[in-house]
Amino acid sequence: MEKKLEQKLDFTRIRSHRGTQMGGFEELCCQLATLEDPSEGSSFIRKGAGADQGLECYRSYSDGHEVGWQAKYFINGFESGQVSNLNDSLKRALSAHPKLRKFVVCLPIDLRDNRSGKESSEVQRFEKWRIKSVEAAATEGRELTIELWSASSIEERLSRDNPMYSGRAYYWFDTISFSAVWFREKFDIVRSNLGERYSPESHVDLPIQQQMQSISRAPEMLLTPHDWAAKVMYNLDGSAESLKREGLQQVADRVREACAPLHRSLTEPPALPEELVAVELWTALCSSALSTIGEALAELANKEPEQDIHISRRDLFDLYSTINRISRELASGPWRIINKHELLISGPAGIGKSHLLADFGERQLKRKRPFILVLTNSLTEGDPWKQIRAQLDLSQATTDEFLGALDAAAEAASCRAVIAVDALNERHGIALWGTRLQGFVALVQKYPRITLALTVRSTYLHLLPLRNLTRTEHPGFSGQASAAAKVYLDRRGIARPSSPNLAREFENPLFLRTCCTYLDAENLKQFPKGLDGLSTIFDFYLGAIARKVELDLKLVHQLNIPRRALNAFLQACAEQGDTGALTVESTFRLLEGIHSSGNLSEMSLFTAFLSEGVLTQDVEWHEGTSQEIIRFTFERLSDHLQAKRLLDQIDRSDILGSYKREPLASYFSSSESWQFAGLVEALAVQMPEQFSLELFDVLPDDAMENDTYCDAFRTSLAWRAPQAFTSRTADWVKKLCDSTGQSPYGLLLLVSTEPGNPYNADWLHDELWQLPMPQRDATWSVFLAEDDLSDGGAVESLIDWAWHVDTDEVDKERRRLAVLTLTWCLSTSNRAVRDRATKALVNLLSSNLIDGADLIRKFANVNDAYIAERLLAACYGAAMQRRDRGGCMVLATAVWASHFAVGRQPPLNLLARDFALGILLYSKHVGQLPSEVDLDACEAKLTSAWPLEVITSEDLVRYRGKGYGDSICSSTDQHG
Repeated sequence: MEKKLEQKLDFTRIRSHRGTQMGGFEELCCQLATLEDPSEGSSFIRKGAGADQGLECYRSYSDGHEVGWQAKYFINGFESGQVSNLNDSLKRALSAHPKLRKFVVCLPIDLRDNRSGKESSEVQRFEKWRIKSVEAAATEGRELTIELWSASSIEERLSRDNPMYSGRAYYWFDTISFSAVWFREKFDIVRSNLGERYSPESHVDLPIQQQMQSISRAPEMLLTPHDWAAKVMYNLDGSAESLKREGLQQVADRVREACAPLHRSLTEPPALPEELVAVELWTALCSSALSTIGEALAELANKEPEQDIHISRRDLFDLYSTINRISRELASGPWRIINKHELLISGPAGIGKSHLLADFGERQLKRKRPFILVLTNSLTEGDPWKQIRAQLDLSQATTDEFLGALDAAAEAASCRAVIAVDALNERHGIALWGTRLQGFVALVQKYPRITLALTVRSTYLHLLPLRNLTRTEHPGFSGQASAAAKVYLDRRGIARPSSPNLAREFENPLFLRTCCTYLDAENLKQFPKGLDGLSTIFDFYLGAIARKVELDLKLVHQLNIPRRALNAFLQACAEQGDTGALTVESTFRLLEGIHSSGNLSEMSLFTAFLSEGVLTQDVEWHEGTSQEIIRFTFERLSDHLQAKRLLDQIDRSDILGSYKREPLASYFSSSESWQFAGLVEALAVQMPEQFSLELFDVLPDDAMENDTYCDAFRTSLAWRAPQAFTSRTADWVKKLCDSTGQSPYGLLLLVSTEPGNPYNADWLHDELWQLPMPQRDATWSVFLAEDDLSDGGAVESLIDWAWHVDTDEVDKERRRLAVLTLTWCLSTSNRAVRDRATKALVNLLSSNLIDGADLIRKFANVNDAYIAERLLAACYGAAMQRRDRGGCMVLATAVWASHFAVGRQPPLNLLARDFALGILLYSKHVGQLPSEVDLDACEAKLTSAWPLEVITSEDLVRYRGKGYGDSICSSTDQHG
């Protein structure tokens, strides 16, 4: 069935592609070819630009024969020169494709049959060439058909009542819509409507962006399997060669045979945007190869000990590791969803969902890839497609034509087009999408090169028909809050907070952005000192919001209206008990009572607080019915206000008994505790502060079996006031760690840099100093050795903070405690911890060499050479930063007194000696060498007896057993 085009297509006005109209015509023909007879089992292959071998594209069928297309942009006629050009293409096509059975010629004109005299018409010229070519092929024993797609043939296809055809007519012959400039203009309009929800200057890269690349079929991601294949072949060749040298050819053959299918599949051309990526096949092939390699490793392990095959085992294990990494990558989020056509992104308010879509759109458009952003708050209840087309100035097109054209744009860009719909829950979203979302998604799924990215606030998930949609949760900065916050703050020129422990609210980009905007407005470049406890953090945040709203609404500063309104709202929420929220109507009345808006949205506190994200509109379900509510966006503040209200009701004459009675008793029911996890955490912080009682003091004996209680207690350690730590705290830390197998050091390090805390670094120093080195290594050093610095624990947080913080912004006492803790981190054999702790020490000491001098004196008699060496290295490195010239004299004095003065001996460790002497020499270089230091006398002390006993070859033989090779000797041959 045909749909008559409104006007005849003008091929002289076809959209350019890769810079030329010829490229546009070739791409159009390829797109039409993909729609032609897509039989099951057939595969469609495009040729690269400039290397077409006579064909733009071809389809290979299951019986082996091929059909190829050649496009010639002969817009001015078909003369003898064009015949020669076409003949040359056919010869190259037949040579490169022995199984080519049909050759389709695509021309942007209709051949004229205006015969006059002896001169052939264009039709005759083409027919003569066609017949001659077919006959020539027959003489060579080849069956060949030549078909012509003229302008009329192409126009007939584009007029078919099928959006995959009619959409392409819209795309290729409407040169204004769907161009790169058009996509950019439409995106910029919508992006501006996001306001502060998108701030590119403060962007931080997050792993979730890889999932967006996956569903859009980013070409660079599809090249990854080729990199995997190269690594597999490199390790396969290495292991096969080493096995062959050891006379294990059969093992090598089995391994190569097992890996060959995987390598072959990985090296196939990348899947087209409309095709499936072979993730399941690759996963199965990885599993098969790993199984065979595992068997080979087991076989090698059973060889006689005198057969030195450690190189073969190592190479084979490298191959196993490479394929295992590929297998794990295929199981990760981006590759799991690469064949999906939709992705639903959920998350709490302010976590960065809108920013994610806008940033991804920006990246797509920079690469000339089609992207459309739609904001639900710009839509009313009604047909969403009609509204979207209107916003794009495409009202004259049908929805099918629009999607067909978008599909064509995606195919031309060799990727998928993305339609991103932000915030399904906003404004009329629930009413709009509740009955239309499934049909909306189903329509998009009909177009193989279009994908949907949707976002929704987590609390609205159950109100929308989201069944069968691929989902992911936006984590914000979670898991990498420190690193993300550092990037964010650095880009805005703001110093990091002066504490290594960031509140988890800083994992929320909205929270961080609001605080930074306030600092900018106040012309400040750092967070206030002492911004450590939760109360001070939230007080700062609320102050930032209040100041912003005050300026926006032009309110009188002295009246403090926004802050009073926020305090009143929070107090009202706390009085609501468990809900911690107010209805929309109650919130509006409360805020209007403090400041009347005169029914003007732009003057409304209600509107302003929602816009700034400090308040959130959510849905609450009760007995099967829903109700719109308003709550504070960051629930932890509400939890702490509620906890304070509950504790204020406690009978001071019977504190312990109060926990066994209502209202507190219901919150400590093990079966229900998970529902009140936030409140229990708040109570775990405030109970020690008010009553010197730990959470476990009022719980049953089996409370440590409850994860909610254990997590609450752990978290409370970082956020309670220093005076709330007692011997009872340490007892419960030990009991908890004994029950879970954790090291107590992991919890106590959370407070190691907190001034005034009885369990800070001074306690740690006294605890570790009195232990013999073997006993200390068995506990403390092993704890450090097991930390891989990737889980966001206390060690990683401390090291990363110390490495990057502006030391001038850290108060002296916190800095002293930090360098003391870091010095003890030098005892571990874990190179990652020891090396990074050394560098972190360099940063903290570089402007404060007097702290280094104190450490040198404090650890002068330490019974651990690891610590002695690295402490001197850190002090030497800090001095070399040239930030504290005057401090060199104090540092040099400490080094001399500890290692070179009368009665002292420099350390036996060669590096430690070099570092110690280097500090003295550098101090002399900058004119800061103390008068009592005699460098010649110091160097004269660098003599000592050889401390190591000689180990003979006979001694070593006794230690060599089955399965252990001579690694030192092997490192000297060609494989070392």
